[in-house]
Amino acid sequence: MSNDLANFEATVVAAPAAYRRFTFRDLYMRRARGKKDGNQAILVDSDGLAIRTQHRAIRTHHQSDMGVMAIHNWEVYDGPGPSANIVARARGLHIDTSGGFYHNTFSFVFEHGRFKGSTLQAMGVAPKENDEYSIVGGSGAFAMANGVVRRALHTREAKTEIDRITIKVLIPVFNETAIVGTSLSSDVQNFS
Repeated sequence: MSNDLANFEATVVAAPAAYRRFTFRDLYMRRARGKKDGNQAILVDSDGLAIRTQHRAIRTHHQSDMGVMAIHNWEVYDGPGPSANIVARARGLHIDTSGGFYHNTFSFVFEHGRFKGSTLQAMGVAPKENDEYSIVGGSGAFAMANGVVRRALHTREAKTEIDRITIKVLIPVFNETAIVGTSLSSDVQNFS
């Protein structure tokens, strides 16, 4: 194999032969607009101007929100109702890349149980009400994670949308002694 770059090295390494799979089902992510109960705020409008007020409708003369950038701190609950508990928060930003297609990048920061303090890094384009994000990393219990987040609109009200999400994660197992003679079963986590 020819090496075109002097500072590039390709090496064969022994990769983990096993992964631990985590599945989080029936989680609900709340996205809200508004000053009182909002959990997202516009930072830059479609003309590239910083916005100081939250959640005002932005339309240019082109009727496009392309370039709008917002931050979010969406709550993730173990159920859709008012008695549900917060499991994690999806903290990050989303940018309108073409008038309705939002590029999202955020971290699920877990606040509950054995995963408290662990994170999953997710990103992707959200063009529809039902879509997917790639899991591209993590920390704590989810170090070096990869997987997918499936999102489907559950309910929509005037200023609030609740998405039902399923998170499927693969974590590499590096300790060979943990692989030999043990069952690497999947963990299905229901928080309710």
